[in-house]
Amino acid sequence: RNASFQIPRRLRKRRGVTDEIASSSTLFSTDMDIKTLQLSLKCDIEESNGAEQTSLETYECLIDGLMSMACHPNINVRGTASGVVEYAFSRFPWVCKPRTQRLLAAVSLRDIDQNGEYGIPSCSKLTIQLNSQGKRDRLAEVVKGVAKIIATPKMTKELLSCEFNRFEIIQTLCGTQRLVSLLPDEEVQKVVYYLNCIFLNFRSKFFSLPRVTDKDQALHESCLNFLLGILKGEDTPQNGVSPTPTIK
Repeated sequence: RNASFQIPRRLRKRRGVTDEIASSSTLFSTDMDIKTLQLSLKCDIEESNGAEQTSLETYECLIDGLMSMACHPNINVRGTASGVVEYAFSRFPWVCKPRTQRLLAAVSLRDIDQNGEYGIPSCSKLTIQLNSQGKRDRLAEVVKGVAKIIATPKMTKELLSCEFNRFEIIQTLCGTQRLVSLLPDEEVQKVVYYLNCIFLNFRSKFFSLPRVTDKDQALHESCLNFLLGILKGEDTPQNGVSPTPTIK
């Protein structure tokens, strides 16, 4: 088993580029089937080194597929997939970084053009999808899946890795009023519980993190001013849109 874990790691080492460039794209598609996936896994063998697609990208595609299953309508599928996603993150932590913004965008309802990206359905589009009783059950299912992924230890560690990400998650959590107001009454408590799990993981480490550069200090000051503005009844994100921090 341990040997099999080394395959993606070795492929990543062979790729020989930075994390940002290497994981900037994803093969996952809501239209992908098993046959296409199997063909993708063989591309390194059948094609030359100049191929645009690699087996490593297919491994990452499998993780995106698991993230999609973590948002499945069936509660048992969601629970099982969430556990596997957490395990995959612990073994292949480099996949977390490019997926942080997609996950936060889902909770913030800022993902209208990102449906299926990294396996996550567009929560913004799901706000207009109602069931036979006129409730947004599908939105609640996806949000619970996304929140569980964000709360995994490796994803939390990635979100805490720099001051910009910390500011982003604070803005996201402070801007969930509209999201909660759109949920069915019976789902509100469950979703709030999952969001609170994210907050508790974040709160336990936030004040002990180093801020060594002037940029980090400036972002931290902007973050504190943002929170003070909320306490004063100002600067609260509306309609799922959070102000983006800008540092000169």
